[in-house]
Amino acid sequence: MSEAFALNIQGNTLKGFGKWEGSPVDWIILDDQPDTPDGRMLVFYNRPVAKMYRGRDKMEDGHEYLAVHAWKETTVIRNLNGDFLENAFTEEERERIADGADTGRVFVLSSEETKRFFPEKKDRAFGMEWMLRDVTKIDSYETDGWYIEQDGALATEEGIKTLAVLPAMWISRYGREERLARIRAWEADMLKKRDALKARKAELLDSLPAAEREQWNALKAVIARAEADFAAKRKDYEDKKEKRGRIWKDYICDKSALEESYKGYEKLNLFKFAQKKEVKAEIERLEAKKNEEKKRYDEMSSLEEAADDAKKTASEALESAKEAFDSFYNGLFGGAHLRIDKELNALSASIERIKKEYGIAPSANE
Repeated sequence: MSEAFALNIQGNTLKGFGKWEGSPVDWIILDDQPDTPDGRMLVFYNRPVAKMYRGRDKMEDGHEYLAVHAWKETTVIRNLNGDFLENAFTEEERERIADGADTGRVFVLSSEETKRFFPEKKDRAFGMEWMLRDVTKIDSYETDGWYIEQDGALATEEGIKTLAVLPAMWISRYGREERLARIRAWEADMLKKRDALKARKAELLDSLPAAEREQWNALKAVIARAEADFAAKRKDYEDKKEKRGRIWKDYICDKSALEESYKGYEKLNLFKFAQKKEVKAEIERLEAKKNEEKKRYDEMSSLEEAADDAKKTASEALESAKEAFDSFYNGLFGGAHLRIDKELNALSASIERIKKEYGIAPSANE
């Protein structure tokens, strides 16, 4: 595959990227991010590549169900990432299309993306009703799906609607090898910055006066003891909970066996004295066993409740120990270390996000 494959970008248009129905496809560039590791851009085609229905449908029993499932489960995403992806693009072009973990490589816009990139109603009026990928929610239940009306108004479906499918996707400016090299260079730069921040923080902590160092160690020791106590209390609670569950199963089995014995006793002929005597003895044995299991269950329930209380107390003690340390920690160095922590957290989050987005394995120096 040629790394020299070049994108034809003219203003806010990506020209001739792919073909559909025999004609080159010109994409509107909605979001250009040249400074990202792969120099990505979000592109959008404002002509339909398919028409599909979304909305409410009825099952054979007459009850309605919603044909607006999670985006990843829809026929739309399967078609866009199947026939359209395979037939509209060359191998070199497909290599430039990013893989979206939540959207697929080719998708339709969400209502939020549409409002962001087409803030005015007239800007999104393409003379057709076109589909969006998200749905409305009422009390956490998914209901009707969003779409754009012919005049550009944002609306939700009422009944079944046939809607135009206008594709969008993230495109990389660079080929595979250059993209990987840029991502690794970006990663190395981020790790270098992270190491420098860690070194600055270590210098600050090394300069801690003896009295504050002693307080630091004492507070950390309290946390360590509280963590060990909480872990022990949690294990004790989980053990008792598991044991109570086993006792309850035994009790249910004994109760079921007792009920079967009663049924057998009632069916015996009046004159089968010896057999009835044996069954009666078995019933008495099972009654005693069941009662003993119930007693054990009640006792274990009390022990479990006490263990749960002890676990909660240990958890509160641990949180209190952490709060005491945080209060001490936050008051050090005039907040300089907190600013470093903030930068470190931002860098780590950025590194993880990039790795997730681009599917990059951790480096050996992490």
